[in-house]
Amino acid sequence: MPLAPRAADAADPAPVTPEGVHAVAADQATDGEGDTAYAYVADAWFNLRIRRSGGALSPVLPLAPVEQPWSSFEVAVDRDGDGVAIWDQRIEEEARASVFARRFTADGELGPVVMLTPDDHWVADAEVALRPAGGAAVVTWNRITGEGYVPYVRTLRGRTTLGPVQKVGRGPDADAPLIAMHRDGRATLVWTNSGVRARRLELDGTLSPSRVVRAPATTDEDLQVTDLGIDRRGAITAACERYTRERTDGIPPVVLHHRACVLRISPRLALLGRVRDLSPEGVVIDWVQVGVAPGGAAVVAWQKNYRAGVWAVAVRADGTLGERARVSNGAIGDIALTSDGDGVVTSQGTTDAGAWRIRATLVRDGNLGRTRVIGREAQATEYLRAALAPGGRYAVSWNDYVPTSRTWVATGAYR
Repeated sequence: MPLAPRAADAADPAPVTPEGVHAVAADQATDGEGDTAYAYVADAWFNLRIRRSGGALSPVLPLAPVEQPWSSFEVAVDRDGDGVAIWDQRIEEEARASVFARRFTADGELGPVVMLTPDDHWVADAEVALRPAGGAAVVTWNRITGEGYVPYVRTLRGRTTLGPVQKVGRGPDADAPLIAMHRDGRATLVWTNSGVRARRLELDGTLSPSRVVRAPATTDEDLQVTDLGIDRRGAITAACERYTRERTDGIPPVVLHHRACVLRISPRLALLGRVRDLSPEGVVIDWVQVGVAPGGAAVVAWQKNYRAGVWAVAVRADGTLGERARVSNGAIGDIALTSDGDGVVTSQGTTDAGAWRIRATLVRDGNLGRTRVIGREAQATEYLRAALAPGGRYAVSWNDYVPTSRTWVATGAYR
């Protein structure tokens, strides 16, 4: 098992998956009481397990067998602890890849498995978010067609009631739209396709007109939105990667700059201010994430690669930036913030001796604080997730591969 962290206010990592089960953790989501749902793959099944705020674990809830290769497995819960899990399965003999869903209650009662995507859709990626307590699940995906990648959306109400399949935008290079869920249940969908685009899914299921939030500055410059969050006013802070290309006669374009950046979108789906570059010019970035507090403060973190380092910057509610800080020498995990901007940025990295450490960087009032070790592993881990619980506590989970291949959770105080 992972070694205990050396922090007085952090508990020893505890297993989420049963002993002897070789698991691949995929996602976690926490409700308003601190109960956390963990979705993981083990023994050729998609599984769910709920960890109560006091540490007690529910029985393992098998969702569906893993019959074909899969790539996406996500879980979302509302403040009451009711939730939904989604996953994809490739059906090779039918030349399609479909997205499936299953609702569950806070008590662990499961609904039926529902196929969300039409038979003729080959899905490349999918996202899910839940409307406030008792509301519908909003699921987006991008369909592979002769046009390229085309974005779609659909809702799931209750256990089985599906809304219409709606085309969100055109191809050929559209991502599965990211979902920013408003407090009133409206969902803003943001995707990249020759610029950053957005439209709103209203409560009655209608889609607002598509808006170009930010068009490419030149034919050789573009942005890709990689993560986003929404504050209580409905303003969105999005993490992005900005890249430019240089064209030479007879040679394919070469990416010269690949920088972490941040942009903000108003409730009216207009760009707020300008796109802000965060990483130094010439440093190639391979992933950017953001955590957004309801009050408007945010933290953006990015990694150069899996070993070169993780940096983070606080974005204040007024849009000004804090100091850039290096928080780890490894890879990004997750970001979770409360309404006042407190929380954690999780990451992993190595010691000088090559041992791997799971780390949590504390955030206070939107400012980056000290970094502490919360877990110690023999090698790199995957699916590092973070959530906040009542009482100023965090819950960080990850999947190890040596020696147990189990999912673990570490809890501690961020205040």
